[in-house]
Formats: sequence, C-alpha cells, structure tokens
Amino acid sequence: MRKCDRVIPIFLASAAIPEATVVEALIREIGAALARYAKDRRAHVIDISAMPLTEPDRRRLDEHLGRGEVTIEIDSLLHTRIEETCYAGVWRVRHYDSNETVSSERIEIGDVPDIVRAQKMDIKRSAERFLEA
Repeated sequence: MRKCDRVIPIFLASAAIPEATVVEALIREIGAALARYAKDRRAHVIDISAMPLTEPDRRRLDEHLGRGEVTIEIDSLLHTRIEETCYAGVWRVRHYDSNETVSSERIEIGDVPDIVRAQKMDIKRSAERFLEA
C-alpha cells in the first residue's frame, strides 16, 4: 500500500471546530512542504484564496510567516506582488485586480515562485533580439 504524503483533515458537521483550526492546519502544511522541499527540492503551491480565513486567522498567518527581505512587483495583465517570508523558500504571491483588491493569493514553497522564472521561449526570443540589436 502506497503511503500518502499529504493529510487532508475531515470534520464531521456536528463536530465543534475551533476558530484557529484552518490557519493552524495551513501553517502545518507550509511547514511540512518546506521540510519536503529542503529534502527533495519538490516545490509546493497552496492556493489560499478560497480558504475560509478570518481576519484573526490572517493576522496569525502574517505573524507566523513574517516578512523577508525581498519584494517583487510585476505589472502585466494583473498587478502581482511577491513577498519573501522570514522563512527561506516560503513566498506569498498576491494578484490584484484593477481596483487593487486581492483577486488571488498563494503560498509557494520553492527557490522562487514560478511566475518570476523566465519562460524558455521568452529567453530564446530575447537572445535573438539581443543579437540583432
């Protein structure tokens, strides 16, 4: 039998769920993903946009993750802000709509978030343009 490397909690409708359960589970998932990444370099993405995080949950997450030294702003179709946390390899990626409201939010575990990496075809085109200039 193959062992699952991910645990998904299941709560019964009648069970009392403590207010901090969602954020504490999220923090544990981030920690486990970071430990896996340190071991085998397997990146992990957690989409927290649809998670039922309350304002106290968000404050708890902010306090736990802290803020690192690197912030990356991308202005393309959407405005994107990428912030390093105080944990190397843990990044917060937020996409904003035209009103500067967060439209999606992710936690990415890896060297850098995928959106920052130049695509192979873009690099090829840039090399061609560079040589022509």
